[in-house]
Amino acid sequence: LYFCGKIKNKMKTKSKYILLSFAAVLLLLSCKEKSALKGNEESVIESLEFSSNNLSHTKKVDVYLPVGYKSSKSYPTLFMENGRQWEEFEYKHIIDSLIETGTIVPIIVVALQEDNMKISGTDNFYYEIEQSAYSAKGNSKYETINKNYRTFYLNELIPAIESKYAISTDIDSRIFYGTKYGADFGISLAMTKPDLFGEYWCFSPANSNLNEYGMIPGKTIFRICWGTKETVNADNYYPSLISGIKKRGGSVTNYTFDGRPSGMHWKSQFKQRLIEKFGCQIEE
Repeated sequence: LYFCGKIKNKMKTKSKYILLSFAAVLLLLSCKEKSALKGNEESVIESLEFSSNNLSHTKKVDVYLPVGYKSSKSYPTLFMENGRQWEEFEYKHIIDSLIETGTIVPIIVVALQEDNMKISGTDNFYYEIEQSAYSAKGNSKYETINKNYRTFYLNELIPAIESKYAISTDIDSRIFYGTKYGADFGISLAMTKPDLFGEYWCFSPANSNLNEYGMIPGKTIFRICWGTKETVNADNYYPSLISGIKKRGGSVTNYTFDGRPSGMHWKSQFKQRLIEKFGCQIEE
């Protein structure tokens, strides 16, 4: 949780209350990246394309830079696996608003775009197999696709983002976010690379299986969100998944909503998690 400052309100006189209010305003303004500062005067989306020997197709990545972005600073960063939600769920508008009102500190977002390419001769999209190790298991072609995508993510994508943008080196300030198969990818990463991100926000993971994993080799924080009417492959899927993570040493905060997964639920939970993690707060 990010604090812009602390104020203890024990004053009684009217003049002191005025000073307190003035101080609070100053603290809130310090959270907002004012356009008057040197830096971009509004938030920016930079679109990148990656061509890799590990991928059979070009990978498009959108990078959100907050208002006032300066390369000399250091920003918390969220890696979003399901980038098409960026426009579909108006995430840019949500983050712009939260930063502009001083509700959260400025952050960078790295959104990997999903494409609609199907694997030749199959009904499966590349992103489904790339993101879900369990869906790929047992098929040598799929397993190679899944392994290669993981290699691209770890060895090419993250280093490229680190070298180009002013993202924080503090792991606690780096967040993974994914839904459905993207959430599965986050869980598989966390099982073997717990120090890659400070938290893994995994909403409605669709097809995760922990049987092949042992104890998690380090501190790992999961925030798992799911609906009571999710369509999954097994009864009691989510409680079992959460229990399995905890047995392997993971810390899990569980959020549930009534119904099937939808943009409305994910959008609401996403906004709440942003405020919870990156919120600017004034204590009274």
